[in-house]
Amino acid sequence: MSPDACPPTGSAEQIHTFIAAQTAVRTFCHANGYDPDDLGTASAHMAADALTAILVELEDRGAVEGKLVASTYIGNSGLALAHTAVVGCLGEKAWVTDPMDNIVLAEIIACGMVTGWATAIVARSTGADGRQTAYGWHVRDCAFVPLTEAETFAGYATDSATGEPAPPPHGLEFDDAFALGLPDQS
Repeated sequence: MSPDACPPTGSAEQIHTFIAAQTAVRTFCHANGYDPDDLGTASAHMAADALTAILVELEDRGAVEGKLVASTYIGNSGLALAHTAVVGCLGEKAWVTDPMDNIVLAEIIACGMVTGWATAIVARSTGADGRQTAYGWHVRDCAFVPLTEAETFAGYATDSATGEPAPPPHGLEFDDAFALGLPDQS
């Protein structure tokens, strides 16, 4: 990744996850003859654009708060890098977030984009009426593929550690994810 991607101060969990994602990208790139500064930085920018597109659409759908989760599974190890950020809508396409949360989410997504590991984004919006809706995307071949209502439900209703069924939070609704409208990156 680029030198300007160095993490600012943050929680130990944020910094640990950020460093783990960057290390995975650098290791993958060096093993495969890629420049991690070019490939990793471009992927992190695409990931940040995707997160912005999600927040803009959530606001257009009436969200006043959002919860974003990004995760990538590390090869075949069964281990995952994941991070959750809660964001508040200020209106007019402006959201209040912890800047380090934004960086960590983008780094996790970029890690999956570079390595090809199974990567997902889940956005959970809360409307002014308190109604909560979840949407999901898989990241495949550097594209953000919207999940159907059933696919997002299945992800929520499965314990990631055991693979066993788990009930989703009470009152949470699921909907088909929306296309992010990002330029073709291929």
